[in-house]
Formats: sequence, C-alpha cells, structure tokens
Amino acid sequence: MNKPITTLVRKAIKSGNWIIRSDNDGASIEKPDFRWSPVGQWTKAPDWDVFPACGNGLHGQGPGASGFGVAGTRTVFCMTDGQRIVIDGNKLKVPKAMILLVNDLSTAKGLTVGGELDLSYCTGLTSLPEGLSVGGWLDLRGCTGLTSLPEGLSVGEWIDLYGCTGLTSLPEGLSVGGWLDLSGCTGLTSLPEGLSVGGWLDLSGCTGLTSLPEGLSVGGSLYLSGCTGLTSLPEGLSVGESLDLRGCTGLTSLPEGLSVGGWLDLRGCTGLTSLPEGLSVGGSLDLSCCTGLTSLPEGLSVGGWLDLRGCTGLTSLPEGLKAAQGHF
Repeated sequence: MNKPITTLVRKAIKSGNWIIRSDNDGASIEKPDFRWSPVGQWTKAPDWDVFPACGNGLHGQGPGASGFGVAGTRTVFCMTDGQRIVIDGNKLKVPKAMILLVNDLSTAKGLTVGGELDLSYCTGLTSLPEGLSVGGWLDLRGCTGLTSLPEGLSVGEWIDLYGCTGLTSLPEGLSVGGWLDLSGCTGLTSLPEGLSVGGWLDLSGCTGLTSLPEGLSVGGSLYLSGCTGLTSLPEGLSVGESLDLRGCTGLTSLPEGLSVGGWLDLRGCTGLTSLPEGLSVGGSLDLSCCTGLTSLPEGLSVGGWLDLRGCTGLTSLPEGLKAAQGHF
C-alpha cells in the first residue's frame, strides 16, 4: 500500500470525512455518462447543490448516514471534502471525493458505522477492515469475492451473508446480537469456537460444513437443512427455539441431552439410526422418511405432533411416549 494513501485513509477515518460506495469500474451507476477520477485524484460533482435529495452530488454511505447501498462491480472507500448532505437518513452526498481504496478495504482499520451498512451484491469486494464496528445491521448478501470476515468485527443487530460462496471462515469469538444468515455459503467448512448468536442462525445449504463448534449457543432457531456434509452435532448445543435438520443425509447421531425449545425437523435424515436418551422437544418432531431409524428412546417427550411417516425401519414405539398428536 502506498504510504501517502494509507495516511489519507487514517486521516479520513479520524475526521469522519469518508464515504463507501459502489460503481461499475468508475462509471457512476446513477449517471452513466459520468466517470470517477483514478485512485488518489479528486473527483468533483459537476452538478452540485445542497438540496437534501438524490442527485446533484457524489453519493455514498458514511458516518451518520448509511444503510442504502447500490450493487456494483467494485466497492470504493473515499475521502470527502466540503459540505456533507444527509439524504433520507441513510446516505450522504458530497461535492468532492477522492477514491483511496478499491475492493480491498482492509487498510481502513477501526472504521465505525453508527447505523446500518449495506454492501449487498458488491461482487468485487474482497476484504473488510479489522475492528469494523457497525451499530445496526450489516448486509453482505451476494458478496462472492469475500473470503473471510475481519478480526474484531462488531455488529449490533444482524449480519446477512447469504450466497457468499467464497467465504471459507469466520473470526474467532464472533458475537452477533441479532440473527446471522450464512445460507448458501458453500465454501464454509467449519464455524469458530466461541460463536454466539442472539437470534437465529441460518446455515441451510452449506454443503461444505462438516462440524459445529462445542458449546455453540443460538438464542433463536438453528437452520441446517441440506447440510449434507454434517455427520454429528456438538455436545452442549443450545437452541432456544427450533432446529431444522431436513435432508442432512450424513447425520448419524444427535448429542445426549439435546433440548430444543421449539420444533425439531429431521425429515429425510436417512443416516440417523437412533435418537439420544433424554431428548426433549417443546414443539413438534418430524422424523418422516428417516428410513435408517430403528428405535425411539424411552421417555421421549414431544410437546407438539410426532411424524413417523416413511420410517420403514421402525418396528415399535417405546413405553411412555408422550406426543400431542401422531402421524404414523
């Protein structure tokens, strides 16, 4: 990284005079005939005015106004100069800006966004800065060039990483106050120790996932449907609401003492041969088409309905089975 550029990045972050935006390789998405200057050179808005509405300026997300993103082939971090006009509370327009970083935002260490940050479908984005702090939600859907998340990432609400097929890892100790969507992240093979998710965690379609960390805690529901590489669940798994394991054909067992507050869906888990002693399901339990299942544990308690349709290997039911309703 060029030293003067690095210095300018630090200056922009410290002063709060910065924006993040996306475009199509220098061509403005909003104004196709307008082109940005090269990296390190100032770009001036040819039609600047101070009216707080879209148009007549250079647009982006920045301190105090973020959450409105535009998809593009590249994502840039810019230093700004001059008046900063807030538009609809979720974006900024400025008269003058200089591109400092393109796609690789790792140099912008300690970047803080008070509200939301929308970088969805920014396909050229390859990295985010260490210590990135987002007070609201962080939308990274469809960022196929992103391979990892930075150390020290802090997000107050939710993170959406749906379809980030290049993502291979998450940082140790990642804590998300709301929900975390990793569905369709086919390059992800494991989750870090200490991962904590206050809301629901969606890992459906993560076909490369082979294991979950010990002591994983999910405050809401956990969605693992179609995770065909998953063979077992960790001891101490805590799921506050429901657990979706539909089509996890590689799953052969569940951990002892598993407790699920809502429903448990095991439809089509053909590798499952038994359920653990002490299994407690607050809602319904769907075991339909679990053709490898040969028995159910004694004292199984199901708060809702129990579906055993298509369980061709099951020959009997245990004494004391409790379920609100059954489909056999």
